[in-house]
Amino acid sequence: MPEELGVAAGLVRLTFLVQSVYAEVCREHGLTPPQAQLLCVVTDAPRRMSDLVPTMRLEKSSLTGLVDRVERKGWVRRVASPEDGRAVTVELTASGRRLAETFRAQATDRLNEMVACMPPDVCTTFASIADRIVSEHAVPAVFPDAS
Repeated sequence: MPEELGVAAGLVRLTFLVQSVYAEVCREHGLTPPQAQLLCVVTDAPRRMSDLVPTMRLEKSSLTGLVDRVERKGWVRRVASPEDGRAVTVELTASGRRLAETFRAQATDRLNEMVACMPPDVCTTFASIADRIVSEHAVPAVFPDAS
């Protein structure tokens, strides 16, 4: 029987696996991982550019470039904030919404397949542990729960 991984090694290897699956689904949809993250973040509601900076963990100039590229593809649009005309929000277009929802569903299915080898109670415990870790470290919801 193989030796069990320590916590750090397990997290690093799990991160590698998750990122690989995420990147594969991105490629299948013609997205880069940052583009997919942006679409997922604005799926549920438009977001101000100023709120996207900390959520996406990007510098303002990098976020602007990312939004520019995604906007040119017709997946998002910038609109003036209804609360503050000086602020800009990013929202999905109809084609961006279809892409985001399809991507999110497929990525969710693939990621859920990774844990299909575990009994349901272990999956529940794993989800609770993951929730505790991301809550403790204030990880923004760049991929909301689609279950």
